[in-house]
Amino acid sequence: MESIWYYVLNNQQCGPVDEDTIQSLIQNGSIRKGTLVWKAGMQEWQKAEATSLEYLFSDLPPVEIKPPIYSAGSFQSLWLWLVWMNIAGTILVAFNSETFSKIAFATSIVSAVIQCVLIYRFWAIIQDGKARTTPGYAVGLCFIPIFHIYWTYIAYVCLAENINSYCNERKFNSPRVDKNLALIWYVLFLVNHLILFVPNLWYFTGIPSMIIGIIFFKQFVEASKGIIFSEQR
Repeated sequence: MESIWYYVLNNQQCGPVDEDTIQSLIQNGSIRKGTLVWKAGMQEWQKAEATSLEYLFSDLPPVEIKPPIYSAGSFQSLWLWLVWMNIAGTILVAFNSETFSKIAFATSIVSAVIQCVLIYRFWAIIQDGKARTTPGYAVGLCFIPIFHIYWTYIAYVCLAENINSYCNERKFNSPRVDKNLALIWYVLFLVNHLILFVPNLWYFTGIPSMIIGIIFFKQFVEASKGIIFSEQR
């Protein structure tokens, strides 16, 4: 009887598939050494190369996944736009004018879009099979009400961990991201949600949150630029 296998891809269980399909997945790089697999009779999930599938890797050259290459300068440009949109929105809100408030709302939309683009790109350049999530999930799940409060931790704070791990494993001489700074920003993010509808109180946490966010986004930008330069050498 032909073996039926299950495997893990992007932190999700996939299958059942037969061994011929497993071979095709190995050849196209979807399953690599280190990918967890399981079939009936196994007590626990194991790395593919530690099972009877080992022979499928014998004549296969190592698969190197190249991250999508973005212009290092584009990260810097997007970050500068993010800074200006945040500053402009904060100043306009302070005027307490209906017209200025509408303009401030527009700048907040632009700022949110820029953040999404940057977060997508930050995750995209570290997709090596070990990243906590994919670029699409990182951005998309932030739009789910309530759940986004948890997912923001994954998309932002865990991003700092993943970028640092990616650079450390490859011994890249690129800047690292301060996870503690990301944690502080996340705590302020939670507080902002609690006091969102309290008049004037937002300024006590919203402005510090904006400033810290700008700083650690700059760290993400510098780390990403370092990764791009290192990958191109």
